[in-house]
Amino acid sequence: MASAADLAPRIFTKAPPAPDNWSGGYVGVSGGFGTGNSTQTDPGPGPLAGGGGGGPADGSYSVNGGLIGGTIGYNWQTARWVYGFEGDFSWADISGHSDLCGLSAGTPHPCGTKLSSLGTLRGRVGYAAGATGNWLLYATGGLAVGDVRGWDATMPASGSELRPGWTAGAGVETKFAPNWSAKVEYLYVNLGKSALFDALPSAPETVSFDAHIVRAGINYRLSPGKMQALGFSAEPARNWTGFYIGAHVGGSSAGSHWAFQQDDWPWTESPNAIPFGSKTGLLGGAQAGFNYQLGSVVAGVEGTWSGLNQKHTVASPYYDTDNETTRINNLVTIAGRLGVTWDRLLFYGKGGWAGGEVELSAASSDGGSSTTWTPGSRFRNGVIVGAGFEYMLTQNFILGLEYNHIDLGRASYTAFNVGNDTSLTSADDKTKLDTVVGRLSYKLDPSVGFASR
Repeated sequence: MASAADLAPRIFTKAPPAPDNWSGGYVGVSGGFGTGNSTQTDPGPGPLAGGGGGGPADGSYSVNGGLIGGTIGYNWQTARWVYGFEGDFSWADISGHSDLCGLSAGTPHPCGTKLSSLGTLRGRVGYAAGATGNWLLYATGGLAVGDVRGWDATMPASGSELRPGWTAGAGVETKFAPNWSAKVEYLYVNLGKSALFDALPSAPETVSFDAHIVRAGINYRLSPGKMQALGFSAEPARNWTGFYIGAHVGGSSAGSHWAFQQDDWPWTESPNAIPFGSKTGLLGGAQAGFNYQLGSVVAGVEGTWSGLNQKHTVASPYYDTDNETTRINNLVTIAGRLGVTWDRLLFYGKGGWAGGEVELSAASSDGGSSTTWTPGSRFRNGVIVGAGFEYMLTQNFILGLEYNHIDLGRASYTAFNVGNDTSLTSADDKTKLDTVVGRLSYKLDPSVGFASR
């Protein structure tokens, strides 16, 4: 019989640390620096200015500056792979100018650009590295929307718009406490180009903007216990995942801003613009989309069509017998949605592309003669941002209320007068709308069950 001394000693080993898990919602702050480029181009004085060519306001210059803002997002992890989505908004001051715009045309003068705010809605794909997976290496990309302002000293003239674009980049994030992480990321942001103002009559100035942004941030992860304490549930009683279709009806308030030209009359946008103020009307249409739910976070994409016949006529402040009219006929949007849910109730924000059909016309009667100016309709591209809430009446029917701000940007309309006067006439228009609609949607996937109560 073996004695105790003959038994091999027992070896005790320390259990490996539990791997970090990146799943869950988080909020944070970030700030950084951006550097990039802006280019201004125009076709030169057009027929309304009695000339052509030259590009008097052409210029290209660097833009630099800082930004700071907030972040909200959600991750879910499978093995070492981490997937998620993130939205952020930053106040920015990324600007630049050149004193030699128009040098090639022999008319050097200052011009410049400024980005005053930036928002993004992005997907993220990453890998949890390190012995415990506490380092997250990720790639990211998605929608970007920024407030771009351009100016030129020729007249002088300036303009701004909320402009959609895209962003892509990469980053690294590390946990330094159970619920805290720090990150450094790089983003390339491209907000495209569009006409912001007229440097000279009938010479729309196109301004481009792109930037390389490096920023650092700190995120706080909302652990399941804390999320439940805030009213979030790890297993909500209702499941929002699935396709849906529906209809909406409500009201709109729209306003336009004309910069009107007639013959060779020189003008600048600010002093000679015709404000249309706001005009209310009714609209109605349909929506279709898809939601995906993870925990208490719901992300999705939605398309809408709205029909309206919003017509607004004002008297010109420059010609006693002139009336100008703006009519908005159709609206189309494609937007991403991101929200949180408590059982039957969903709160969400949205943002994306908007398009609308806008018609301009004018009429005048002077000394017994009359002329009309009807260039017809143009389909305009712009952006939409909004927010709303929805409530599940039953497992299939969803009732909601939503507010949207739609900016259809700036466009130039040109046509010949019809009547006794056949001169060339042009106007640049900016149109914006605010809408409030009630919504009723039908969820198409009743097979996606609800958690039992």
